[in-house]
Amino acid sequence: MLSFQENPKLVEEKVQQVYNLLKELCEVEDLPAVCYNARRALGVIWQITSDLDLEFEQLFHYKV
Repeated sequence: MLSFQENPKLVEEKVQQVYNLLKELCEVEDLPAVCYNARRALGVIWQITSDLDLEFEQLFHYKV
């Protein structure tokens, strides 16, 4: 199991990977369900990246 206290860098890397993957999935044009749900999930993961001070950007261009 992951532990932020034991390995904060690994947890941060994994969060960043998920964040970047979701941003890519938000660009899927021919499968609306994927795009829509990726946008919803991106909003949740954005909060985690913001809390960890990993990345801060406005997500309006992803329609979040």
